[in-house]
Formats: sequence, structure tokens, C-alpha cells
Amino acid sequence: MIVGIDVSSAASSSISGVGYHTINLVQQMDEIADERFRFVLFYCPEDKDDTERLRERFLVSDRVSLQRVWFPKTRFSKIRRLKDRVVWRHVVQRASCDLFHGIAHLVPGGVGCKKIVTIHDLAFFDFDLYDEAFNSALRGRVEHSVQNADSVICLSENTRRDLERLLHRSEDVSVIYGAGNYASAADRLVGPNDAADLRRDFGIANRYVLYVGDFGSRKNLPYLINAFARYQATSPERRLQLVLVGNCKDAKAGLMDCARSAGVASGDIVFTGRISDDQIKLVYRNAHVFVLPSLAEGFTLVTLEAMSFGVPVIATDTSSISEGTGDAAKLVPVDDVDAFSHAIRDVTSETKLRDGMTRKGFERVARFSWESAAQQTLELYQETIGPSADLS
Repeated sequence: MIVGIDVSSAASSSISGVGYHTINLVQQMDEIADERFRFVLFYCPEDKDDTERLRERFLVSDRVSLQRVWFPKTRFSKIRRLKDRVVWRHVVQRASCDLFHGIAHLVPGGVGCKKIVTIHDLAFFDFDLYDEAFNSALRGRVEHSVQNADSVICLSENTRRDLERLLHRSEDVSVIYGAGNYASAADRLVGPNDAADLRRDFGIANRYVLYVGDFGSRKNLPYLINAFARYQATSPERRLQLVLVGNCKDAKAGLMDCARSAGVASGDIVFTGRISDDQIKLVYRNAHVFVLPSLAEGFTLVTLEAMSFGVPVIATDTSSISEGTGDAAKLVPVDDVDAFSHAIRDVTSETKLRDGMTRKGFERVARFSWESAAQQTLELYQETIGPSADLS
């Protein structure tokens, strides 16, 4: 079986959650698949270093090959549709693929083989996450991909329900949970220089509340800032810092205005911007609590990653969040600032509660593995190809 997979999301120097999912899933499938499988990893290069990065992230071998898809960088326009209809069809057919997996929401049309699309979430249907033209075109292309795929993978039951509600697809839909970039035992160890590194690199000098993610509107960060301000105002003897990790360039000014209006002192809120993998481990293992205030999520791997560091999690009780966290996190209403503030107070001050959440968090992490995701995906490949394929 020759499986083509679009791994473009894994080529960037700044990897998103979809990119990490792609890397971990493909690596694990390569590790556990038997000799019947071959994988052709297609990618559209963004810059001259993409190929080298992908060679580092995937083990190219006799059965795993990289295939560039050359085309001018475009948004969702007529010329982009030409790429789908002509360029993709040519490269997929030339590779003799039995199946093509669009692992990041999209599959091209007319590729001449079976198609699977993975839907991470459909928040861009309920929220205007991008500019109007891009959001509209993205919705159209995702709808077309879902309608034309032989099978659909959703990363949560919540996304499966959204798929049926928004795009009216309920047949040949599988829920296959991913996993996270979990901490090792060594990653969790607080080092003797951690406090000095946090102070030097980021200006973090106190216990802190940690957020890691993007800064789009659905992440609901003004709500988090107001809840944090409420905590600071009512708990002066246990002051914290709020540390926000991620690309905040476009959102920082507005969030700083929000913080000032809420009464948060300038030194109590830290924007780190994008940071290295080693720095991510540093801020995770020293965090007092991890927070996710989102309005909607496809599946909350970031909460599992925090739990793998032994960090208690507070999150909003919406969309798929509880599917990941179970009862290991403290979940609060998405619009109740007081409830979120009280949760911060309880989790940061009650040792017994923290210890119980940490223990349950480790148990929760053990439920989601890349090996399980890879095994289920390989089984779906075989099921979608059907008995007519020569897999001997």
C-alpha cells in the first residue's frame, strides 16, 4: 500500500499544533507499520530550508520518501484551485498512491485514489479567526474536502458533532485522538539554575500562572486577564505573575490595554513571544498552574502536555476540553470571571488539591498515546482501501 501524506504543516521553522500532530503521527506510523506500507510525504516548500527540516523530522528510508510539490505560494484563489486540480493530481498519480491523507483539514480533488481528511476542529466556521476573504475560502475548501473524502478523521467527539452540525457528514467518520509532546522524567526536574534563567530570559521572578498557545479571539485571553486581575486584587498575600507564551505580536498591545484597565501591574504580566523547545520545558516545569480559557477547542493536547509536567490545569468547560482533561482539571464556565479567579486561588493555595490534580493528570496523560493513534490510523487506511487492494 502506497500512502501519500501532505506533511506541509510540519515543514515550517515555527511548528503549530497541527504540525506537531503530523510529525508525531507519521513518525509513529513509520515505526509500527509492517512491510506492506510505503509512505510518500508530500510538501509545498515555503523556504529553502524546508527540505532539510523535514529530513530531520522524518526518517527517510526505502519506504519513506519526500516529494516536493512545486507551486507559487498563494492564498485560496483561482490559481490555488488550479494547483489542486492539476499539480496535486499529477504528483499523486506519479507516485502511484493507493490512498492520500490530508492531515491538515484539506485534500485535493481528482487525485485518482482513495482520500482521507483529518479535521482538527471547525472553530473557523463558528468564529471569524482570519480576515473575511481567507476565512470564507477556507470554509469552502474544507467543506469540499469533507464532501469528497472517502473517510474523515476527527480528533474529538466534539469535532465529530460539529462536522455533522456544520457540514452534514456522519458516515465514514472516525474519532482518533492524538497525544501530546509529553515531558520525560528528566524534563520535569527543576534545575538549580531554573530560577535564574526565568528571571534573566523573561523577567519571571515569582510563582506564575502559565498560558501557552496562540492569541486569536477564540482563546478568550481578555477573560483570563480579568480573572487574573480579580485574583490579584483579592489575594494580595499570594501574588502571582501571568506568563503568556506564543506569538503575541498582533495582540500584545490590546491585551496590555486590557491588563491596565483591569488593574494588573505591568510587572505582573509577561509576554514571552515564541520561545525555544528548551525554554518551553523551563516554563512548564516551573509553572504553578496552567490555564486554558478558550471559547472553543478541537482537542486540548496542550492541557495534556501541561499535565505531563505535573502542572495542575484550570480550563473553561466548553467544546472538547473535558474530553482531554476528564476530572484531572478544574473546569469553570466560559463566561464567569469570578469562577476562574476562585479556581486560581484554590489550585495555587491548597496543597492537597494540587497533589490530587497532579496525580490524576499523570493518569490522564497515560490514556492518550501516539502509538494508539498510529495503530488506529493504519487500520483506517486498510479499511478505506478495501479488500481489493493488493496488500500481500
